[in-house]
Amino acid sequence: MKQRGRTQILAKRWLPLWRSLPLNIDCGEIARSNDGKLGDVLQRIISSHRGDCHRFCIRPLLAMNMENDAAVDACLLSPALNKLKELEFYRRPWHNWQRMPAPTSIFRFSPTLCVAQFGHCTLTDDIVQGLHFPQLKKLGLDYVFLSEFSLTSMIAGSPSLEVLLIIQCSGARCLRINSFTLRSIEVSNSSPDPSMEELIIESAPHLERLFHLDQNQDLHVSVLSAPKLETLGCCTNSTRLVFGSTDIHQGPRIAIGRVSTALCRIKSLHLSMRTLCLDMVIELMRCVPFLEKLYIQVMIVSPIVHFVWLLY
Repeated sequence: MKQRGRTQILAKRWLPLWRSLPLNIDCGEIARSNDGKLGDVLQRIISSHRGDCHRFCIRPLLAMNMENDAAVDACLLSPALNKLKELEFYRRPWHNWQRMPAPTSIFRFSPTLCVAQFGHCTLTDDIVQGLHFPQLKKLGLDYVFLSEFSLTSMIAGSPSLEVLLIIQCSGARCLRINSFTLRSIEVSNSSPDPSMEELIIESAPHLERLFHLDQNQDLHVSVLSAPKLETLGCCTNSTRLVFGSTDIHQGPRIAIGRVSTALCRIKSLHLSMRTLCLDMVIELMRCVPFLEKLYIQVMIVSPIVHFVWLLY
């Protein structure tokens, strides 16, 4: 009881400070306590808080409600979000599952955003062209339709970008990376629409991690210049790797050219396989002479469960 009393007294004394601290808005938490709807609750929270909003998050299931969509659009125009640092924005449509254009209001935060994730929407060239994200360090695109021009423009307009995550996006068939700051790239290119087929790392002097995450969609990965690349993840049945002069054709049989100096720098290798094939693993290990860590993920089909992953 004494501890409870002290906590209540402390909470009252700190109450003015709480109302001026940076606000973290998770629309999922708000909707769970309001029958799945955001309504006026979102506006009341923002209008009653004297501090700036640090993070705003709206996920796909909430975006299926048209009333929630209108509430979010109104919230995005609030002055309280003028200095927004983190944005997780999903827009799920309600007719024929067509990806809707992202509202232009989400890009008014481009000067201040440090973390951004966009999902289930279309980013058109006229919206993306000219955008600049001077502080953006992490960019995630999840089931987004955008052209090769728009994707390249977003990366080029983010001079501080360190982490790039592309999940099930379509529109752009090829991505060329020229970035001085990027440290990590992860791509999953499975999509019902035409998706990425080729990833070319032309110049990435600080790139440390490169992953292809999709078993079901082929991806041709060429690494021309990435002197600090140490961690590589690939799918043995769908990733074709070219490191400088070394061309690795992965499949039932592996054809390996001359080992390049780029592969000599790889210390950690992550393999995703549909079936475990030790001969293939050994051949790949021969390409990476200074390997320190090896991770193998195998998909096993089960009559009870569709599939399970085994980690080695």
